[in-house]
Amino acid sequence: MKIILSSLVAVVVLASTLTSVTRAQNSDLCHSRKITAVRYYKRTQSYLKKYERWGRRYNDTIDRKDCPGLRRALDKMGDLARLVAINAKRCRSHFGFAVYRCTQNRTLLRKGRGNCRHWHSEITKKIEWVADLQRKFRRRPNCSFPSSKSPPAKKPKNAATATTKTATTKTATTTTTGRIPSGICDRVSTGLGDAWYCVSSKLPNNSRTRYNPRLMADNSGKTAWIEGAKGFGIGEWIKVQFVNGAKQVSRIVFRNGFPHDERRFKGNARLQFVRLEMSDGTRLKLRLQDVQGLQSYKLPSPKSLTWVKITILSVYPGSLWQDTALSELHLK
Repeated sequence: MKIILSSLVAVVVLASTLTSVTRAQNSDLCHSRKITAVRYYKRTQSYLKKYERWGRRYNDTIDRKDCPGLRRALDKMGDLARLVAINAKRCRSHFGFAVYRCTQNRTLLRKGRGNCRHWHSEITKKIEWVADLQRKFRRRPNCSFPSSKSPPAKKPKNAATATTKTATTKTATTTTTGRIPSGICDRVSTGLGDAWYCVSSKLPNNSRTRYNPRLMADNSGKTAWIEGAKGFGIGEWIKVQFVNGAKQVSRIVFRNGFPHDERRFKGNARLQFVRLEMSDGTRLKLRLQDVQGLQSYKLPSPKSLTWVKITILSVYPGSLWQDTALSELHLK
């Protein structure tokens, strides 16, 4: 009898010990998840405020008919919208886990989860809306301003302001010297004067890396333009047009691929054969070398040109991605 009683006592002690350990583990996990959820909540609020600020700049550019300013605002708004979506999703997930694990302050936790869910839903609609506008405006040759400003997003109850504004795409504009090419364009300063760098497509920017056309003129091997078409981008084009009339061009300099490091260079596709078209009617076919350094191609004779267009005919395939990159392009 004594043996049975002692066994029962041991079982009860063991059960209480395991219960206390489980409660301690749940308490620690609850505390950890709440801290993580609040961190993502604050990040989401911060990115939303920045998004609102760039949204106000976007509306100002519409009033001033400022195409370069519009493009900068849209770049920032696109990046910030994606950051809002990512952090709001994580915030919602961690608050949901905290509601399941925690026994205290569940009302506040559910409210935080609801706010994060609302922000994610609203910004997802805006991202889809902007993507649809980009597909439409990409086919327009001129910088077309919207007829009205974008409305703000609905505000969640008992939450920080989550106003968002829509955007149009980056398209070409007109200047006093004439119409520039269609496509996605950036105005940059070169050794021969200001020029428009225009491309048929580009890979969407992310929070760390940009792929804008202007990066082909920044004299840096750590940046690159990457096309945004399906597959290897055969048929995609790059066009460089001088802003202030014709310039004397004797050679073209390339830096192939994305030579930031060996992984990105080999992982992305590189240009192999390209068709070179010039404003005087000259057409050439060039083969680029599969190397990371600068490559210079001298024209048969110096030419007075207003624009040069390069079309991708074939590529050196990448080992990781089907995206074709070009780091540098200069007319000299």
